[in-house]
Amino acid sequence: MRLALLALVTAALVAHSAAEASTKVPPLQRLDGAQVELPVSSAPTILLFWRSDCAPCLLELSDLVALRASAPNARVIPVGLQAAAALRPALARLGLRADDTLRTTEDPARLLVRLGGAPPRLPLAVAFRKGGELCGRHTGLLGRDQVRAWAQACGDVHVGR
Repeated sequence: MRLALLALVTAALVAHSAAEASTKVPPLQRLDGAQVELPVSSAPTILLFWRSDCAPCLLELSDLVALRASAPNARVIPVGLQAAAALRPALARLGLRADDTLRTTEDPARLLVRLGGAPPRLPLAVAFRKGGELCGRHTGLLGRDQVRAWAQACGDVHVGR
């Protein structure tokens, strides 16, 4: 009985999260606190959500240069889910600059459920088409092949290997 109830509640959460405005790009800011509006472009935008205490997230970020190089017509942007003070040391350890990432002010758990479904999981990558329409989502480590596939499927420009 309890298992059936748990399954119903989980299904309701997933349905509710999918029914929410799941295609909306979250509010973004630079680590210095300045608000950022993602400009509309013909290239897809891929957001990589991460935390400084998430080992798989840090592993994914260590491959940021290669992920970006795998689809030069796409924008690959890490988005931290913590305060800037927690993100900066992790970026420094990875050899990345503060301007290599943005952060969101939306509640992290709610954001992860809204864009990735319940339960909230990291790492989460989402791809948006021109104009901000959700095009794809991936939970777990993101590979270069997935970035290339999103660049082709979500963009206006063909991207080769």
